[in-house]
Amino acid sequence: MRRRMEIHHICGGSARKHDRRNLLTTCARCHGLYHNGKIDGNFPDITKGMILTAKKESDPDHYDPEFLAWLRHRKHLGYDPQPIDPYYLEERERNVGQCRKP
Repeated sequence: MRRRMEIHHICGGSARKHDRRNLLTTCARCHGLYHNGKIDGNFPDITKGMILTAKKESDPDHYDPEFLAWLRHRKHLGYDPQPIDPYYLEERERNVGQCRKP
């Protein structure tokens, strides 16, 4: 079965502005790993930079790092996009590959 999808607030959390520029859809495992880290197992870290890259790749029309910095009352987030670990790229392919075809 395909993993359940969840919404991650890139800056802040659920109390932050519910603007699409601040939201990223992730699978439940990756969302949990980002928030809980190594507690869930021996998986590579998911960094803020990887979250930015995922947003840029999955929702380029709503990728706006300046807006995200504004949410934190800053001019820059303090981090930049960085490559997603190959482990998670393979996981994404497996999860997407399990979707039912129309």
